[in-house]
Amino acid sequence: MKLLLGCTILLVILVAGCTTEQPSEVKQIDKTALISYTEFFCYFTEQSAPYAYFSFAYQENGEIESVKTKTTCNDLVRLGVSNEASKNQPLFGEQIKLIFTGDRPTKIIRENGDIYEVEESELIRSFFTSPITIYDNLNYFRNSNSGKVIEECLLINQDNKHDRCLSYQAEFLQDDTICNKMKINANQDLCKQAVQNLKTVEIVELCEVENPLFDPRKECQKIIDQNYSGRECTFELGDVNWMPLGSCRYCTISCK
Repeated sequence: MKLLLGCTILLVILVAGCTTEQPSEVKQIDKTALISYTEFFCYFTEQSAPYAYFSFAYQENGEIESVKTKTTCNDLVRLGVSNEASKNQPLFGEQIKLIFTGDRPTKIIRENGDIYEVEESELIRSFFTSPITIYDNLNYFRNSNSGKVIEECLLINQDNKHDRCLSYQAEFLQDDTICNKMKINANQDLCKQAVQNLKTVEIVELCEVENPLFDPRKECQKIIDQNYSGRECTFELGDVNWMPLGSCRYCTISCK
């Protein structure tokens, strides 16, 4: 009996010694990014430390998921990234490849071929949680692969996020039939009004640098005279955005 027990224990030890942990499965999945954008703040303050990364939102199982690159300010500076909005325009529809180790995304291959390590993150900007507005300013946004983006938007479960995702494409394409795909009737109406406004409204950023003679009202009127000759137009000036050497503000032009 003791001999049998000793053999059993030895067998268990041998089997346990031969058992090894299986490596996590690595897989690559093609994705259409709902939006990709840059977060870049490379200054020390009392409230914040420097950070610099690319962020990507995508649809997965009806939810909007997000990853960000494991990059530093030095990494992005070498790529020529800065705080200028015109150079860091968020992009809808980038074609990306996500590499998963097990269930976690660990790397991304961007459309231009650049490869980065990534980690799961929160989508800190309110791209898909903000309400639909009839005056979206998309001057500093870019768009591509609209058909694929719309397909992804339609898979989002949460009604408001689903509709907000579609609203951007409706405005970029100036196609109010896309608004009919929304789940909430009120959002459909706002979306159609926004598309209509794009056909009659232009939003222009006016900036001056150390120019005491700069008159934003005259600059707005110049644009109307040049681009909308013969039409009945009005304009409104937005709040002043002060900069170290000057200021900028938006001129919203409406024409009949």
